[in-house]
This record gives sequence, structure tokens and C-alpha cells, in this order.
Amino acid sequence: NIQIIPPSDDRYFGLALSPDGNLLYFSRRPRDADVQTDIYRISVFGGPLKTIAKEAQGWIDISPDGAKMSFVRCYERADENCSLWLGDSDGGYGRRSSSDTEKIRDKQLYARHETPIMTTSSLPPNPTGDAPC
Repeated sequence: NIQIIPPSDDRYFGLALSPDGNLLYFSRRPRDADVQTDIYRISVFGGPLKTIAKEAQGWIDISPDGAKMSFVRCYERADENCSLWLGDSDGGYGRRSSSDTEKIRDKQLYARHETPIMTTSSLPPNPTGDAPC
């Protein structure tokens, strides 16, 4: 048995494995905090935990090639309630893909099966360097 993540009182939400099964993606937040979750990545064999995205809603999906990911952010503002975000699965450059609240859950749940969401909606070159999501 390998302990991947030490026990904690945090609340865990989304969970996804990379296509090769070597990386575990998950979202969590402190149990007593009323904040959005952050998305993390760790090897299933243990090792350092890497923060991939901040202020996420909890849903995570990884593209079939493992290079991209999708997740939801809900700021609950008048100009933006919830948005689907696409980014590099290593925590690099990301962008908002959609803010149509009614369709976000459908897109998120089926992102790995709908090629246009993860591949033909490829990210444009990042003009400012490697900015985290």
C-alpha cells in the first residue's frame, strides 16, 4: 500500500485520473472554509503535490491525450455566474471557454467524449508566458 496523500480534515470534491493512470487530479478545500476548491495533481506513486488551478468548483476532466483539462469556476457575479475553463493539465495557461450556465455541466461531464471541447478548442499561444490557471 502506498499513501498518496496524508490524512486531513479537508473536503474532497472532483477526482480524475490521467489516461495513463499515473496521475491523480482532485479538488479540495478546508472543511470549515466557505471558499471555492483548488485543483491538485499528484503521482499515484506518491511525491510532491502540485496546485493546478485555484477557485474551481470541483468538476475536473482530462483530455484523452492527458495534455489538457477542463474545470468549472463559479464566481456568482452579475456578469459571470459559472464558466467552463480549459487549460494545460500541468497547470499552465488556461482560458474561459463558456459561460452558458445551462450547458456547462453537460459540457463538463462529457468533455472526454466530445473531441471539439478538448482538441479543436485548442488553447491559443500564451503571449505572456506560462501563467497558471
